[in-house]
Amino acid sequence: CNGIDDDCDGSIDEGAVDYQVFYTDADGDGYGDPFQPVQACSVPQGAVTNAQDCDDSNPAVFPYATEVCNGIDDNCNQSVDENAVDQNIYFVDADGDGVGGTTFQLACSAPSGYVTNPGDCDDNNGSVKPNASETCNGIDDNCNGNVDENIPTNAWYLDSDGDGYGTSGIVAYNCLQPSGYVPNTSDCDDSNASINPDMTEICNGVDDDCDGDADIGHLGLDEVCTADSCLEILQSHPNALDGEYTISGSLMECDMGSFGGGWTQVFMDNMNPPDSGWSLQTTTVCGIWGQILGGYGVISGGSINNTISTLGVPHSEVWVEFDYIALDSWDFSSTGMGPDFGYANFNSTSILQVDFNNHVSIYGQVCGWWRPNYPVGSYDSRLYVSSIQQGFYDDFMLTIGSTLNQGPYDESFGFDDVYVWVR
Repeated sequence: CNGIDDDCDGSIDEGAVDYQVFYTDADGDGYGDPFQPVQACSVPQGAVTNAQDCDDSNPAVFPYATEVCNGIDDNCNQSVDENAVDQNIYFVDADGDGVGGTTFQLACSAPSGYVTNPGDCDDNNGSVKPNASETCNGIDDNCNGNVDENIPTNAWYLDSDGDGYGTSGIVAYNCLQPSGYVPNTSDCDDSNASINPDMTEICNGVDDDCDGDADIGHLGLDEVCTADSCLEILQSHPNALDGEYTISGSLMECDMGSFGGGWTQVFMDNMNPPDSGWSLQTTTVCGIWGQILGGYGVISGGSINNTISTLGVPHSEVWVEFDYIALDSWDFSSTGMGPDFGYANFNSTSILQVDFNNHVSIYGQVCGWWRPNYPVGSYDSRLYVSSIQQGFYDDFMLTIGSTLNQGPYDESFGFDDVYVWVR
């Protein structure tokens, strides 16, 4: 290659041994086609010294060209559209609602699961996106920065004690129920979970069920504070007085002083009229002593009995008391159980054996027969009888009688004011 016809064949530099290889640059971009080499001593027209063009038909494709989104390897680096200068931003749409969140990717076309528009404030919830309808759910459904706006609200009241009932003191307005709030103001003590309209009233002096009516707080003084017995009342209230108390739902008399107190009255009969359980029902009026069972002209020797219930009141003792009345000429006998003895039995247990001498009675003549000229007197006697029996009894038989051996118009007996107590 010297520009001379070295071999005198009329051609210059043909087949020169020191030729160079050049490459066709068909698209004129300065880069040759590696598959179109040209042997020459100097650069031919339309050729270049390099073979770096990967598409010699496109002048925009050559090494170091700017990569754009066109599906072509513009810069001949064997990658297509990588880092293209005209890529778009696409946003992940994880919930598939058509609006992307904040995670994005640059690409020439939308990858699967990506969209061009961002703005989803919760990309895990397909119901939440811009322009969605706001509903009452504690969520910013429409991504405008507000929660549950323009939705009607309810009044909710603080439930401090967590019993499901509130008071009107602290109120919150919301379409949803806030934690610790309830829709009512029915609690009358919001500091105590044991006090609310669902509670059962108990004997504590407090309005447990919020009905506006507190119990009296004393056993036996109202239906809420009903007691099992007078003894239970006395044990809870040592200064309790005699009187009526509520025992097992019923008013019953209590003796809080006798023999240590705590006695519940289960039977009382003043014979006006007599209890229907007595085997004799005939009464008489005995002067200032009033109406008695039996008496003058009614019964002499024999007995009257009644089976008396203890009404289910728990107890371990039974106290029986009554007034035994001996009328007219009872003669004192000093030889044991003679003809003019009065007696009483608790079941088979004797609680009275007494020998009256009505010729010297301290009461005088009250209601028996009248013999003003009877030389040795014929008077009447009244004896208070009291006996305490040990044990529990559902019921017992009380028998009251005499061993009189004359007729009831000569001598007789009766009784009055029978009281039975249990403890």
